[in-house]
This record gives sequence, C-alpha cells and structure tokens, in this order.
Amino acid sequence: MKSLLRLAAFLTLFSMIFLISIPVFAQAEGGEGSSFNLIWVNGLVAFFLPLVISFFKKQSWSPQATRVFALVISGVVGVVTVGSNSGWDFASTSEFFKLIIGSITEIWVVAQVAYLSFWKGTTPEAKASDALYNS
Repeated sequence: MKSLLRLAAFLTLFSMIFLISIPVFAQAEGGEGSSFNLIWVNGLVAFFLPLVISFFKKQSWSPQATRVFALVISGVVGVVTVGSNSGWDFASTSEFFKLIIGSITEIWVVAQVAYLSFWKGTTPEAKASDALYNS
C-alpha cells in the first residue's frame, strides 16, 4: 500500500511538471511537435536517473557532494536528450540554451521527486548503491 501511495504521489507531481513544461518547450521550439517528445523522454530518463546516481555515488560523500553530483549528471543527461531529440540542429543559440535550461531543470526536478517519493529506501536503490563498491 505504501509503494502504491508513493507511485501515486510521483505520478501526480510528474503530471504537474509535464503540464508546466509544455509551454516552455513549445515557446523555445516555436511549436509543440517535438517538444512533447522531449518532455516525455526527459521524464522517463529522470525517473530512472536516481538509480544511476546511486550506482556511482560513494558512501562517504556528504549530502552536498551527492547533490552536486546529481546536478552535474542531470546537466549531462539534459544536454544529451536535447541534442538527440533535435539532431543537434538548432535555429539559434538562444533556442539551444532555452531547451537546455528547460531540459536540465525538468530532469533535476523529476529526478529529485522520483527519488524522494519513489526510489528512496527501496531494494533497487540499495542494490544500486552497493553494486559498484561492494563487489
């Protein structure tokens, strides 16, 4: 029951983020066609990103170091998703930066919400954090 409530809370917050993101990405791209795909790809990747972060972070890191690491990973993933979605072809530099900033923000927020409301304390997260350093 608890995991069902966690999933419902995550889906509710993700839906709100999704609805807020559509106008931001549509304005940057001048339409809504591929921005819809970018939002969903960002959301899907960000949902599983906490497991990747847990896999690579060290147990001895402080919460601040882990947060910075997560932000850097979110930035890299944001750049890759924007580039792969648009084929690395942008009309202008400002369009590129709008998409990158929006994408990184969405990935960061969704990853944080996913971790706190769904992944934190679960078996997959614990196994991911132990996999690299306890093998």
